[in-house]
Amino acid sequence: MDEYKDIKNINVRKIEDIHIYQVQSKEEQNKIRIVKVGYGYYKDKPKILINEFKWNSYKCLLISCLYREEDIDLNNNLDMVQLRINKEVDNKLELISYLNFYCKVNKDIKYELGEEKELECKYGINLNYKDNSINLNKYNKYPGQIKMIDLLIECLSNSKVLNLFNM
Repeated sequence: MDEYKDIKNINVRKIEDIHIYQVQSKEEQNKIRIVKVGYGYYKDKPKILINEFKWNSYKCLLISCLYREEDIDLNNNLDMVQLRINKEVDNKLELISYLNFYCKVNKDIKYELGEEKELECKYGINLNYKDNSINLNKYNKYPGQIKMIDLLIECLSNSKVLNLFNM
């Protein structure tokens, strides 16, 4: 659990030249902003634990995705929230699969970090297992924070997810 940081501790180690960003959107809009939310030093992309719960014999971690500058690529999906499905093996959590709520910025947009610019995009939920990624849903507008999490959790009952876990 050390890889997940508590939001109040995100700025514990201030390194002014390493910015941490978050993808943000407003409910019922098709635009995002990439917002600087702090400073920090991380060898991997930072993650904020939102909640955890049990799903059958699996431990699920709901996390908010943050980005270092070098991790932001507008040509790829930008994860906003992940639902990581883990199995406990030898007292350690082993990642089995994850669902991610992402946004995909529309093509041909010129953008530089730090610009106060909204970027048009679409949203979706992918199921990621081993090296495979399956799109489960697509959305034209951002459903809002609570609904986004509800949609991720509802995907646990999707037949593709249930088949993956032999349920």
